[in-house]
Amino acid sequence: MQDVAVASNVSTATVSRVLRGVEGASSLETTERVLRCAAELGYIVNGVASSMRRGELMAFSMIRDRFPHLFRRVVDSISWIMVAVASALAALGGWNQMQFGWTINSPVVGYPLAVAMVPVAASMVALAVLALIQLVNVWRRQPPLPIAEANVTAD
Repeated sequence: MQDVAVASNVSTATVSRVLRGVEGASSLETTERVLRCAAELGYIVNGVASSMRRGELMAFSMIRDRFPHLFRRVVDSISWIMVAVASALAALGGWNQMQFGWTINSPVVGYPLAVAMVPVAASMVALAVLALIQLVNVWRRQPPLPIAEANVTAD
């Protein structure tokens, strides 16, 4: 990132904000210059380094980022399918609890246990739907990074 900062004559913080896509991080001209320099230098954002900086190091991403793009998409797809299935199973369990819990009152709060399972089942259904949306987004074609065009004239 420091090489990109030097080549584009900006700070590493500006490079970081531009590459993360932070709105209003810099002027359009600076953003285009940073993206052009990053492309020319072949700079690729390292997901592992980014997650370490945020304190979210995950061993899974360390392995995943070492494989080609198609394999990463397959691994991401498997991950989202697992989340969707686990959420659907949890929602099914919540539904079963709701069906059989109307006659059993909670000793703590005094209302049927089924009432307590409604938000659990609803949130698990929502999570399953969101996981399926993410699965679709993994395979959606990503737009290319905007590359600045330079008007060059030969003398």
